[in-house]
Amino acid sequence: MRILFSLACLVLLFNTAFAQQVSLKVSKDTVRIENAELIIENSSKQNGGFLFNQNSGRTAFRKLGKAFQFKPGAPNFPAVGASTYKDSAFIKKHVKVWRNGLFQYRNYAKGITFDNAIGEITFYPALADTDNIYIEASEGFDTDDPQAPTGTASNLKELNAGVFDNGDNTFVLRWTTNHTSLYHKPKVVGIGSSTLEGVGTSYPDRLTDRISAWLTANTISPTWVNIAVGGYTTKNVMPVDMGGTKGHNIETALSLNPDFIYCVLTSNDASNNIDVGVSMANMHYLDNLARSKGVPIIFHTTQPRAGMNAYQYNLLWGLGDSIRNAWPNRVVDVYNLIADPSNVQNPLPLYDSGDGLHLNAAGTQVLARAFFKVIENYFQPLNGVNRYVIDTSYDGTNWARFDSISSGNIVKKTYTKPRTGLIYFRVKGELASSATITSNITSLVPPDAIGNNFDHRVLIDLGGDNQYTINPANNQVTGWPTPSPDKFGKYWNNWYGSGGALGFRDGALISDLATTANITTPLSVQLIGTPTYDGSVTTQAMNFGGLEGDVGDYPKEAVRDNMYLSEYTVEGIVLRIRGLNPANQYRIKLWGARLYDGTGTRLMESKLSNQTWD
Repeated sequence: MRILFSLACLVLLFNTAFAQQVSLKVSKDTVRIENAELIIENSSKQNGGFLFNQNSGRTAFRKLGKAFQFKPGAPNFPAVGASTYKDSAFIKKHVKVWRNGLFQYRNYAKGITFDNAIGEITFYPALADTDNIYIEASEGFDTDDPQAPTGTASNLKELNAGVFDNGDNTFVLRWTTNHTSLYHKPKVVGIGSSTLEGVGTSYPDRLTDRISAWLTANTISPTWVNIAVGGYTTKNVMPVDMGGTKGHNIETALSLNPDFIYCVLTSNDASNNIDVGVSMANMHYLDNLARSKGVPIIFHTTQPRAGMNAYQYNLLWGLGDSIRNAWPNRVVDVYNLIADPSNVQNPLPLYDSGDGLHLNAAGTQVLARAFFKVIENYFQPLNGVNRYVIDTSYDGTNWARFDSISSGNIVKKTYTKPRTGLIYFRVKGELASSATITSNITSLVPPDAIGNNFDHRVLIDLGGDNQYTINPANNQVTGWPTPSPDKFGKYWNNWYGSGGALGFRDGALISDLATTANITTPLSVQLIGTPTYDGSVTTQAMNFGGLEGDVGDYPKEAVRDNMYLSEYTVEGIVLRIRGLNPANQYRIKLWGARLYDGTGTRLMESKLSNQTWD
């Protein structure tokens, strides 16, 4: 259920017999009505229940189930010393238990476990005569709440399938995240910077300590892995070939097969003058990469930071707003919780560790609670799913039944590989409402995969070959072909155009591109249009940026010469890429020197085959 307020739809009731003044005040997050009654009607008005605050101003309707309290030994209730309580009213319900006023988490030492299928609660330790027990069994949340995180009981509209190869003859297939996959051996990985690393506090008050303690208290055999490093920006947590730091980036996090990733990057992008667009492009890439593996990322907003200039504060606020808008259901929104109202650019003195940036123990507790409230949304059963059907395919087009799972709350399963080679998977959820939701197509790619599917790197040297490519500056044969493999063992595709004196001309083509592992692929790249070196000379368009050495793991030969696409080429240059597989994700990066010293802006545009240029 979603509640939308507008002045046209508010029903205000008041007694006209009294000369009372009705006051309606609408602010950013509050509707306040004085001397009147507000009635809210919604699609669930025929069902008994109540409104439930899901945090951050989000409210969902919760249907009433069964709620009662008892003392052990009372008639029809468990005896003193009993450990279990079974009731058919609990079956497939969302059950919460309080013991002597304390909420009981899933824990074998001091808490409870709950078998949703048979409706049985097990108490740890056994019930005592001094105990007062309160149990609440609800029907769950309205299953059409667009503000709830996808994959939870209140919003199951999408399945995100992903495969993790265990490195033996087995693999894990997951398609969403819920209480079943979290209570039992959940794995959460943290990436980010100093706030998550723990700067400003010490054990056990660091944010990382509090997360670890919460998982230990609330789940069974959890794993918390924190690979955050102080000073990191969004660039550091990108894949290695995009500038990320191995061992502390998204690739490392995904290699651990997590159920969640928590990304905490509070202010370093802004303090390093990184544009909001760049930061968000990086974060979207992280999110897409994780989602393709079936793993949700919970993003942390920016935080107050003293000492930044006006430009940097604009970046800080802009990035925070962008994160909130991009992932409203997977965001830990903390800025206003820790900002000083008298100067919102700084953290509250109550929470400041002393440097105007990092938080003390009280501050990290605020952050931890905000994170727990978000992740708790996933600790719910998925109601209304009759079964999941898993299909497999050789080619991503023709499908056959692989498995059928009758429980709507099994959302992750380990399988033995049914065959060698490339395998595609998709998951369909059949809902009680007769609707069907279908996941994305994911694939299990063997290390020696040859053919249409590959997630390796493909490197193309758009430079001269020192045989056929002419330097327009002196009309001499030039170029530095990149060794293949290079000193790092990566294979390169050397492209010098169509050869001969024409070099990079209209129609130049390179095909059967090989990956860095020397695996042949169906990819090809064709040049449409003629590059020009400047506005007057039509040439092979070779360009030299003055780089004489290696750049990272790119050898010097690959960076010394490039195909030059001049700003004077009004018609534009097209690089047509063929052989793409719709089941894959591709990232295309063009690297070249910029000789033009004017003030004009370069734009690179791309389009699908069925689209036209603006």
